[in-house]
Amino acid sequence: MEAKKIALLTDSACDLSEELLKRYQISVIPLRLIFSGSAYRDRVELPAADLYPMLEQEIPSTSLPSGGDIAEALEQVKQSGADQALFVGMSSGLSGTYHFVKSLGEERTDLRVHAVDSRTLSCGQSSLVLTAARVLEASGNIQQAVRAMEEVRARMRCLFVVRNLSYLRRGGRIGKVEGTVGALLRINPLIEVNQEGVYETAAKTVGFQRAIGLLVKEIKRQFSGKRIVVSAVHGLEEETALTVIDQIKSFADVAECSLTPVSAALGAHTGPGLVGIAAYELL
Repeated sequence: MEAKKIALLTDSACDLSEELLKRYQISVIPLRLIFSGSAYRDRVELPAADLYPMLEQEIPSTSLPSGGDIAEALEQVKQSGADQALFVGMSSGLSGTYHFVKSLGEERTDLRVHAVDSRTLSCGQSSLVLTAARVLEASGNIQQAVRAMEEVRARMRCLFVVRNLSYLRRGGRIGKVEGTVGALLRINPLIEVNQEGVYETAAKTVGFQRAIGLLVKEIKRQFSGKRIVVSAVHGLEEETALTVIDQIKSFADVAECSLTPVSAALGAHTGPGLVGIAAYELL
């Protein structure tokens, strides 16, 4: 079999299932979580399921992937036979990961690294990575893959509801949300990752279930009667997320749908009680 010439990489903020990562041979560069001075690699040394009991004792900090992990990932794809790599990173408005990988990639002379800022994360990022994987499989053309991701991102909505905003506040990731919510621990906003790749408030209400209702209402407003792709994530809210998906299917033609737990590195910033939906129309 001819060696693969183009490798696809992302970071662990991309909540794509292990099955799809293996199916499309996507490499994942792990973010890191710091508990009591010890660093854990997201999805490698700290699965999502192990995070929430740890949060009862300590709220961890998170950090960029290590330079060593990035170099190792790039070297592995080079050794696999690739001479080009496409890296799709979480929003540069929320993390420095994209710029760090881009910088280290530019230092390589034996591997051409194309870095793309997804301007989203989690289920939104997974939709873009999957889009790129399918274009690369069909055409082997990085430019086509980048254009396809840009087109999907332009018509995507990426919305989240969390039970408790204090995790986002402590992690410094609250973006444009904090100034709009007033009583931070009482109001539940519908949070959007906007086209600039930062958090902002799409709507707000009191109570988690009401906020879930706003999420469904907003998806319906934009996508009712349309053929769409839905990617969903949850943090200990699988049943709620499944209910949201069923409601979306009642008013839209859902051509493809996925549901995964949010990664530990992102769950550390949202805490237990998260539902996220990314949706875009198929053209």
